[in-house]
Amino acid sequence: MELDYQKYIPKNFPDKSRTWIYQSNRSFTHAEENEIKEFLAEFIVGWNTHGNEVSGFGQLFYNRFIVLMADETKFGVSGCSTDSSVRMIKQIEKKFDVQLLDRLMPALIIDNEVRVMNVPAVKKAFEENSISKNTLYFNNMVLNKKEFCEEWLLTLEEGWLGKKLNLDVQSIKF
Repeated sequence: MELDYQKYIPKNFPDKSRTWIYQSNRSFTHAEENEIKEFLAEFIVGWNTHGNEVSGFGQLFYNRFIVLMADETKFGVSGCSTDSSVRMIKQIEKKFDVQLLDRLMPALIIDNEVRVMNVPAVKKAFEENSISKNTLYFNNMVLNKKEFCEEWLLTLEEGWLGKKLNLDVQSIKF
């Protein structure tokens, strides 16, 4: 699995560009992926805030994560423009029968593929040594381009998930 996702992010967007990540509860098929990419491209072209065009970016990563980014150096993204992006996400949910707004299901990289698990399952997998402190997970709580590029993929040891689960990653030997 290629982990160098940063190369797909527009270099001309400032580090403080607002970022939203929507994780699907399942992988999209190749056909769905193509439709979603077209849907995102159409949305980005028409995305505006109070009549001004939002300089936006939308991409599907790992067949599961929809990432939206807005360069707010000219115009800040208003509540209405944020609402329009959420409406678009809800349309994708409905069309493809997926969940994109559930923040309680972390996605981890296990055996070189993205797997979504509920929090108790993550804790159990850790306790059973199926995953380790070095297992990568997707930190969908990032807020801007800089955080996305530097903190989207973290190890359990580095991120909030390990702390939330009270994983004693320092004392367990692997």
